[in-house]
Amino acid sequence: MLAKLRDIRERRAADIMPTDEHTVLFGLFLTLSKAAVSYYRDYGNYPTIIQGAPDGMVEKGYLEHSELANMTNVLPLFSIVIAEYNGYGICLENCTSSITEGILERNSDMGGKLHFMDHKSDRYVTLTPPIRNDFINLTLPLPLKPKSA
Repeated sequence: MLAKLRDIRERRAADIMPTDEHTVLFGLFLTLSKAAVSYYRDYGNYPTIIQGAPDGMVEKGYLEHSELANMTNVLPLFSIVIAEYNGYGICLENCTSSITEGILERNSDMGGKLHFMDHKSDRYVTLTPPIRNDFINLTLPLPLKPKSA
């Protein structure tokens, strides 16, 4: 057991990162949602942008210690969306149906606790497999008022 822990500790992060895109994207949804909730707790509101502005989550340091976010080049594909009645969410726009189904399957494998939606016309629409649309604005809605830590 100790030898296995030492191996894990000594390996580079790239060697232990997941390699399939569904797991990476699912992990990024989790990472970004946790960072957005932390941002909310610190500032009283969700960020309007993930990166590329002074008030972005990356620029404010909320993803600084996330190996997954720092080692992938897909972070720019994610955005923060706002639905008029449903609040904020983390969105992967124009996600293909096969990637969407893969992420939903990964969520199911992990206990299915997250409720992914499609962000359409300023609303969240429930997703149920099989996905019939070619492209989905795959969104993980954020809590309206997160509980304090």
